[in-house]
Amino acid sequence: MKRFFVLLLLAAMLLTMLPIPAFASGTSGMVGSIYWSYNSKTHTVAFSGNGEIPDYAYGEAPWHQTSCYPIEHVVLGEGITRIGSNAFFMKDLQSVHFCKTLQSIGDSAFENASFSMDELVLPQNLNRIEAAAFRNAKVSKIKLPASLKTIDALAFSQCRVQEINLENVETIGEKAFFHAQWLTSAKLTKLKSMGNNAFDDARSLASVEFGADLKVIPSYAFNGCMLQSLDIPGNIETIESYAFYDNSIKHLTLGEGVLYIRDHAFSYVNLKEELDLPSSLKKMSESAFIGSGRFNLNEGLIRLEANAIPHQRVLVAPKTLKYLANRYDQEIIIALNYWLGTEKEWASYDCRALYSIYPKEKWSEKWKYVPFHLLEREFIVMYPGQELELEGDTSQYSIVDGTRAKLQNGSVRAIRTGYDVLTKINDGVETNWVIEIRPLPTSCDGNHIWNPGTVTIQPTCVEAGEKTVTCLVCGTKQKKEVPPTGIHTWDEGTAVLSPSCTETGVVLHKCTVCHTATMEETAPALGHSWTYTETLTPTEGEEHGTALYTCSRCQETKEDRLCANVIFTDMPADDHWAHPAIDWAYFSGVTSGKTATTFAPKATVTRGEVVTFLYKVMGCPAAAVSENPFIDVPEGKYYHDAVLWAVGARVTTGATPTSFAPRKNCTRAQIVTFLWNAAGKPAPSLTENPFTDVTEDKYYYSAVLWAYENNITGGVTATAFGPNKACTRAQTVTFLYKANELLTADPLPEEPDPEPTPDPEPTPDPEPTPDPEP
Repeated sequence: MKRFFVLLLLAAMLLTMLPIPAFASGTSGMVGSIYWSYNSKTHTVAFSGNGEIPDYAYGEAPWHQTSCYPIEHVVLGEGITRIGSNAFFMKDLQSVHFCKTLQSIGDSAFENASFSMDELVLPQNLNRIEAAAFRNAKVSKIKLPASLKTIDALAFSQCRVQEINLENVETIGEKAFFHAQWLTSAKLTKLKSMGNNAFDDARSLASVEFGADLKVIPSYAFNGCMLQSLDIPGNIETIESYAFYDNSIKHLTLGEGVLYIRDHAFSYVNLKEELDLPSSLKKMSESAFIGSGRFNLNEGLIRLEANAIPHQRVLVAPKTLKYLANRYDQEIIIALNYWLGTEKEWASYDCRALYSIYPKEKWSEKWKYVPFHLLEREFIVMYPGQELELEGDTSQYSIVDGTRAKLQNGSVRAIRTGYDVLTKINDGVETNWVIEIRPLPTSCDGNHIWNPGTVTIQPTCVEAGEKTVTCLVCGTKQKKEVPPTGIHTWDEGTAVLSPSCTETGVVLHKCTVCHTATMEETAPALGHSWTYTETLTPTEGEEHGTALYTCSRCQETKEDRLCANVIFTDMPADDHWAHPAIDWAYFSGVTSGKTATTFAPKATVTRGEVVTFLYKVMGCPAAAVSENPFIDVPEGKYYHDAVLWAVGARVTTGATPTSFAPRKNCTRAQIVTFLWNAAGKPAPSLTENPFTDVTEDKYYYSAVLWAYENNITGGVTATAFGPNKACTRAQTVTFLYKANELLTADPLPEEPDPEPTPDPEPTPDPEPTPDPEP
């Protein structure tokens, strides 16, 4: 039997000397220079070494072959520079711990992953995300580093990301965010190039911002999005086919510099305002705009192809326009306010009816086969000096040219002879009238042409006035009624209701002419002004506690979450890394602050304070020792029971065998060691030590590595832990807060190892560097 075991041992040793095949199944192995291992209890695969994780076909990575499925967590050690193709193409993946050395994520590396993390934070040196890397991944927020410049094709297609910062990205590949239906905004301020269909079918995308480096918006780039407002800067020269197809764009700005708008680029827009095309624009291709809107063609436009703009019955053709192929099924008025000559190339065969407002006698031989004729329908005849009063909302009217007729005081005033076009747009429906301003006749023969007249009796809100009008031809005068204005003259008003917390202020006005009364809202409701009143008894398990707040104006009360900022005047801001830990420490009874009103987050802590904090976190357990070995821990001191418990639980052995040094500052190495001891001295699984100032011969080596891998600390820098720096109160409660769930009820091991003699404590820095969040 003994011989059998010796032979078995020799066989195992020989096997370990053989090279490990690339696709060997099991729970650990080497792939190139990278070592991987799988933990079946935590469903975690961890990687260490230097270099790249190789590319694999789908499902062929060796960790995919392990029988210990599923893989839910991935930990990447420092030194890994690239994640290979299909490395973690798996739907069970929930979290990834990235290393800071990672520079590239390969094709389909995390495709189909179902991340359970609130936010996926990619490492600071990453510069490329390759094709389909996060396709169909389930994660709501992704934070990209400033170093990331390139996102390849399909990288986030069908991904469920809602928020992602793209400000520093310079290249986005084809379909990079195709069908990313949850994405709401894209800030592309440094983008230089973008592939076709980049954000195609991103149906929740409502906001996009471009920078100064992009020249071309490619085909289908934002097809099927929810954009309603869009600003195209002048550095963008070409907008390719279907770029913004099927967006309900209501407000659009095209910057000076845009040269070409290709076919269907803005099909199915819904413009709510008049659009002035930039003077740089040379060509609008077929169906460039389909939907609604009113366009002013620019001088410089050369080619306007079929259906290039929505139905607009009046167009003012610029002198530079050489080709016009308009809508197939709608009549159009071409307002020719200058003589064109014969050099134009009009594609009249595309038009059902083409009208000119120029007299027939000025037509050239070029037009003899073109169905041009004088307008007869919707024609208004006026004379210079005459006015036409408009009906309804006069803001809905506009004049196409404005050199022959003008809008003023709700009327159209004829200026000089010629033709002009009056347009009215009401609820998207456009009505046009061509105005012919004729010379005054030599006699009126009883058909007087009246001037606007002079008002002799002003009308009021309810009473008609009177004016005298004069015939512009024969000088006959006549009195005419001026209708009531319907506009009241209101007095200053009387306040009938002052604004309160919930009610709007109201003033009563009366018309000084007809005494009609009206109510006016003068000021919005003030809203409550809450002030802290008292702390309520917290319910069991409540982390923050509840407070009573009272409105200083109306005395209404409410119950709300109690934050420590109502206790401490020096409480850090809500987004400060120590804020939640201080909240937790105060409301869970770990500490009541430095004084009744201050927490002193930057003050250093003593050894006596730290073990007392830890003792309270553990629930103030009974001490396992009956004799006090320390002469400097007399009975009656606040830390007496905590120190005896810590000694009995092997959390600490003191500064010397007979002294604890309770008043000395506690270093970062000491507090991490206290926590590690209280957690039962678990062996760290981390194989790569990130800190150059933590060596294996130090008593705190294992404690620091354990704290780092459990996100209790990230060090004072990326490569330094600062073991001998004095701990601040903010850092101390943050350590305790993050380690709370890892501390055991009874940290006393069955055979405790003696604790090494701690390093001598240095003089603390005046303001120690805060420990950043991992």
